[in-house]
Amino acid sequence: MAVAVTAAAAFAVATGTGQAAENCQGLNTALRNNLTFIAEQQQNPDANSAARIANRQAVVDLLQQRRAAAGCTADIEAAQPAGTGG
Repeated sequence: MAVAVTAAAAFAVATGTGQAAENCQGLNTALRNNLTFIAEQQQNPDANSAARIANRQAVVDLLQQRRAAAGCTADIEAAQPAGTGG
C-alpha cells in the first residue's frame, strides 16, 4: 500500500512541476477526496487505519504544496463522511 501511494505521489509531483499552471479545481478535488478518506478512517478505524492515514496525510501535504505554487486559495475541507446523514 505504501509503495502505491508513494509512487502515485511521486508521479503527481513529477507531472505537476513541468506545467505552467496547475488546475486548482482538480487539486481541490483531490485534496477534498483525501481529507474525506482520512475523516472516514478516523470515524471507523481498523488495524490498518493509522498507516492509511499517514500515507494519505503525505499526499495531502504534497497537494497543499502544489496548491500554494499554483495560487489556489480556496479553503478545502473534507466532505461529510458517508453514513452521517448528509
